Amino acid sequence: MKSQILIGCGSNLKNPLFQLSKAMHLLSAKHHITLYAASPIYITAPLGFKKQADFFNCVISIKTRVNAHSLLKTLLNIETKMGRTRLFKNAPRIIDLDLLLFRNEKKTISRLPYLSIPHPEMLHRKFVLRPISDLDSQIKMPGKRALYCYLKNTDNQEIKKSHKKIRLPFKSSCRISR
Repeated sequence: MKSQILIGCGSNLKNPLFQLSKAMHLLSAKHHITLYAASPIYITAPLGFKKQADFFNCVISIKTRVNAHSLLKTLLNIETKMGRTRLFKNAPRIIDLDLLLFRNEKKTISRLPYLSIPHPEMLHRKFVLRPISDLDSQIKMPGKRALYCYLKNTDNQEIKKSHKKIRLPFKSSCRISR
């Protein structure tokens, strides 16, 4: 995988597959972002607040010309445009776009309280690690061990690969995993 910029995408409201597709289209419409690859979609039970629908999750790899802070602003703007409201932690959501990894950072980026790269929870979430592994099974976390070492520690978490496909924005350089 050429790109080391990974974004976790999730939804469990208002036709989640449509919302994931819409988010990817909105991302690819930005002049400073090129969608490089998308993992298969996985269905997972919600964390924390359990009385809600299952989540549909995937990870996308992108290329961009902007820094991590600008990319995060873009992700938050897309969430807002799509109607995301933050009611409480682990609430149902129309879309969730998490900046997981940003290039080959050797140390954690945390200049602002709402940005920490690599994403602080990603190493404990199978619904993030499995899609990353689908994109690049040899990837190493910045300053950390190989991904498979973390993935085996999440064997107790259930996720199910979705057989449904979504409409994706294709570009000549876009490689979509299935």
